[in-house]
Amino acid sequence: MQRTAQVLMFLLAALLVSGCAVVNNGTVSRNAEVDGFFKAGAIPNEYRYYYFGERQQPVAILGIRKEYTLQTDFWTPIVLSDEQMEKWRKYFKDNFGWIDNSSRQRLMFAGYSLADPQGKQAGVLYSLYDWIVVKFPGENTVVVYPPQPRIKDPLLAPAQ
Repeated sequence: MQRTAQVLMFLLAALLVSGCAVVNNGTVSRNAEVDGFFKAGAIPNEYRYYYFGERQQPVAILGIRKEYTLQTDFWTPIVLSDEQMEKWRKYFKDNFGWIDNSSRQRLMFAGYSLADPQGKQAGVLYSLYDWIVVKFPGENTVVVYPPQPRIKDPLLAPAQ
């Protein structure tokens, strides 16, 4: 009986500790307004900007509101100039409709809004891929994992 009580206490303590270690996920939603300012409009200055991939051919461009701190090993900071945005806009247009080898889907940049767990907008993202994970490990701290293609696994596909 005493052994059972000890095991139950251990399990309860483990459950409580694991519940405290949960990281808050944010939400990602498609946003046509973000599309607009990356395609043709003026880039808002309330964000700090980063890119993922090669500077001249990024996979994604990230804007994080200045009141947030980005925790990252993946994103490269950049001060956006009109000249850089023009180069990127040409790249966005030139690659439209290419086929991605890993996902076997047509490539198309799309804009997204990133919100914290309370629903407050924390950033924007313009990306070739739509598999986006955002976490908020602390107050005003955000982690945005590089967007990835949704790989279609032939082993998981239904039988023909």
